[in-house]
Amino acid sequence: MTPAAIPDGLVLPLNSAEEINELEEGLMDKEFRSKVIQHLSCIGGDSVSSLVRRILRRVISSEVAVKYNFSGAKGKNSFHTLQLRGVLIAAVRRTFSTASEADIDGVTRKFFSNARDRDGGRARRTSSGTHDN
Repeated sequence: MTPAAIPDGLVLPLNSAEEINELEEGLMDKEFRSKVIQHLSCIGGDSVSSLVRRILRRVISSEVAVKYNFSGAKGKNSFHTLQLRGVLIAAVRRTFSTASEADIDGVTRKFFSNARDRDGGRARRTSSGTHDN
């Protein structure tokens, strides 16, 4: 397998909570988990925050990201409890070995909190005159 090859059974981005659940089941297999980590670590970035954002954008569609947040507050699904969080941390640390969980988690929190603004979401909200928080 080449370093950037997509592991068999991995289809990205994940477009539903069901697809996240399927990936979570797959990540229980150590060999598959290792291949996913290797694949994601090859996405690249010039800083920890850049790499985290690039991985998350590649893995989770905007439609799914708006249904998650880091902690699961306000009725959303929790990213913190997913095995995918551990995979993200491991992938980032393959490139930036001194990256702390706090740094990675901070970028992850921001990724989910800004999800509704992606793909024209902010423009749609501001042009319609509605500002829901």
